[in-house]
Amino acid sequence: MAVNENFRNLLEVLCPEAKDDLMRYGIIDLVSVTVNAVPDPARPDDRLAMKISAEVLDNFRTGIPAIDRYLDMADAICSTSEDDLTLSLRDELLVTLDTQRKELAGLREGMMNGKPVAALSDPEVAALIRPSLENPVIEDHIWSIGWSVTKEEDGRLLAYCDIPFFAEYVDEDSWVRIQDRMRRVNYVIGGMVGELMGEETIRESP
Repeated sequence: MAVNENFRNLLEVLCPEAKDDLMRYGIIDLVSVTVNAVPDPARPDDRLAMKISAEVLDNFRTGIPAIDRYLDMADAICSTSEDDLTLSLRDELLVTLDTQRKELAGLREGMMNGKPVAALSDPEVAALIRPSLENPVIEDHIWSIGWSVTKEEDGRLLAYCDIPFFAEYVDEDSWVRIQDRMRRVNYVIGGMVGELMGEETIRESP
């Protein structure tokens, strides 16, 4: 069945892979915003050095100025996410990152929780985990939010804001500020989606 004319603009700005996935599977991620705590790359040996990383990912074609402006606005909003975190939450994140470092160091020595792991001496098992040991990802997910698009049975497209995620140990003071930042991101991304969907506004808050 043909897709509703109101949504032609959205389909035209999707990257080819995302458009194919939408037509084939009926759902895609449109935009996602993720904020993580990561070790500070400038001070890799300092266990008390941490960086808050914000990443805006999308499934649009590259080089579309109007869309890039919206994404840049969302990126700018998230770039100061570190300001939302209380000292107690920062301490919690540092502990988690340090735990991940220690677990990684143990695995490199064939140990887990201070005990030898026989399976790690198996060449096949070692080959499977080697990539994660050589290129480790040490991070703690603080919060994320995104927009998705689904293709309904009648061919219409539906864009919606996903339920936001946040780490269970985010304290109340941090959460109040994070919520405000999420609302601002939603306002920007929702406005962009509204234009693409042919509506005046499609803006949702967490």
